[in-house]
Amino acid sequence: QWGRWNAVVEGSSAPTVTSLLGPGREISVGNDVFGQVRASGPLNLPVNGVVNFTMAGSEALVRTATGFEAAKVGAGSMSIDFFKRGFDTALSVNHAGGQETLTAAGAVTYLGFLYSNPNKSNMPVNGAIAQGGTEAAYLFEKSLLANKTLLGVVRWLR
Repeated sequence: QWGRWNAVVEGSSAPTVTSLLGPGREISVGNDVFGQVRASGPLNLPVNGVVNFTMAGSEALVRTATGFEAAKVGAGSMSIDFFKRGFDTALSVNHAGGQETLTAAGAVTYLGFLYSNPNKSNMPVNGAIAQGGTEAAYLFEKSLLANKTLLGVVRWLR
């Protein structure tokens, strides 16, 4: 699951990160806007197979010099190769300044963390896989013109 550290855009229904924490739950990754929470303890990730995931939720924002503007994640794809311990993902994000086509590929660690390879990506991705590899989520970021930054989070289900 994911949430925000505080309400930065009016009307968002995203929970706070602290409301998602409880016994057996820990913060896996985060930035100054979003945090991702998953069950704590050892993971039992698959060791073989390529899995294609379906987008199950998202939120995106554009940080400006004066605050935040809403953005919208459109179509997307994500696959994880559990044998090669790698992932590929792509997103389309619309914002007031236009549309961004974002892609990333990178590594899956033995602890279930996702890290993009900057040589294969046009956005940095940091995320984590849930127990059993049934779901994943990641945070993304991309610099835009006029000193703006696109920030977001996407949750994926198997």
